[in-house]
Amino acid sequence: MSFLGEVFTFTNVLLLLLLVLLLILWKRSQIPKDLPPGPKGIPLLGVVNINPQKMFEQFREFRKEYGDVFGFYIGRSYSVIINGEETIRDVFVKKGDLYSDRPDYILTTEFGGNQGILSNSGRSWKEQRTFALATLRDFGVGKRSLEGRILEEVEVFLDAVKEQGGQAFDVKPFIHVSVSNVLCSILFGKRFGHDDAMFLELVKLLNDCLTGAALISLIEYFPFLRYLPGDLMGLKMLKRNTAKLEAFYDKVIAEHKSKWMEGKKDDFIDCYLTEIHRRRNNSDSVFNEKELSRVLSDMFNAGTDTTATVIRWIIAYLINYPDVQTKLRREIYDNLGKDRLPSLDDRSNLPYTLAVINEVLRIGIPSFGVPHTAAQDTYINGYRIPKGCSMLLNIDSVNFDPKMFPNPDDFNPDRFIKEDGKFNDNLKILTFSVGRRVCLGESLARFEIFLFIASIVQKFELLQDGPLPPSTTPVLGITFSPKDFKFHAKLIDS
Repeated sequence: MSFLGEVFTFTNVLLLLLLVLLLILWKRSQIPKDLPPGPKGIPLLGVVNINPQKMFEQFREFRKEYGDVFGFYIGRSYSVIINGEETIRDVFVKKGDLYSDRPDYILTTEFGGNQGILSNSGRSWKEQRTFALATLRDFGVGKRSLEGRILEEVEVFLDAVKEQGGQAFDVKPFIHVSVSNVLCSILFGKRFGHDDAMFLELVKLLNDCLTGAALISLIEYFPFLRYLPGDLMGLKMLKRNTAKLEAFYDKVIAEHKSKWMEGKKDDFIDCYLTEIHRRRNNSDSVFNEKELSRVLSDMFNAGTDTTATVIRWIIAYLINYPDVQTKLRREIYDNLGKDRLPSLDDRSNLPYTLAVINEVLRIGIPSFGVPHTAAQDTYINGYRIPKGCSMLLNIDSVNFDPKMFPNPDDFNPDRFIKEDGKFNDNLKILTFSVGRRVCLGESLARFEIFLFIASIVQKFELLQDGPLPPSTTPVLGITFSPKDFKFHAKLIDS
């Protein structure tokens, strides 16, 4: 064969291989007809034109085109988005047994595997969650008996705000420590001072982990990103910070073990150690110190960041809407006066305060929560849901549903007030999720948010720093948090 003939043959083979590759890529880009419909995306890459800051708006458009259940590929991962209150409740409440597991994520394995509560599934998750919920209730979570612990931190927080002397300051470190301390008193049996350098560093590490997690999550869709030089995705940083946080939990557990005796139940760790001891002869027990460390991490991380973030959002909105702040303060003065701090018993007399809180929870905290997955191949609305795929509960599709909340983009607390002036608790928002994976600490979070917000508004006028109020454009993270901001807290004369 001549040289030109060999070149021609080689070129034909390359073209044939290229054609086969294109056919494979085209085939992979086609979503099987029995899967939920959705945008097609680019072969190998999937749907890469989703803007994280605009994804909820984009998903609203997808929902109009494809319905309440749609899906798409991003990289190697297939995700199903569940929209609308009726469909969400049907999937995650009525059929919770099928859709309460967590996907087998790369990063889940990277950071401890299926342990604890947040990322766990199956029997281990059920037993850990059941134990945690029962123990938290024993320590007053969901009951008025917890009020004293919260009010203790409220008073310390108000003193810290007062010490700013009306100068502009960032409330973030103060509120994170105060909220953390409520949980610390339950989990660890102790609280930390606002000037405790070690604890302040831990809170900062936690914030850094949660803020950077959104970028790191791209590794799940495109695993090759973890091998990029340096630390462009922040994975090494997350590992360092996580290791420091775990060292803190392990140290606290070791301190408790050294003082523990059978029957000791002074705090959550004591109760868990007692449970480990009780099951010591059970070879199939899921209770051990590694699980305890992970449970502490899940509860502390979720219980601290979410509540503190909501309080910061409310402060930001009250500064943006001074008329709402004035109306809220007037309600407090009319029912409580200026001197006595609010209590949980006051909630029925402060409907507008509850309305403001719920409106911010509705409009300011967009989130999907932690993804679910199907325990087996199943069907929703006639579409096949593959076992192990990522399932996202689109809270935005309920909280911004114009049928439930007319003009949903408007900040309007009055939508939660009935004609008789009482709080409308029939309007349901899904900020804390639903079903078996509903937020474990929702009742604690709501108690804290109410007492902290009602108290700071009672004692201080919240004023913007500079020509512009705090931005209400969220920063992408595990949750959508407000951009860091400073404000003036002007003490109101008694």
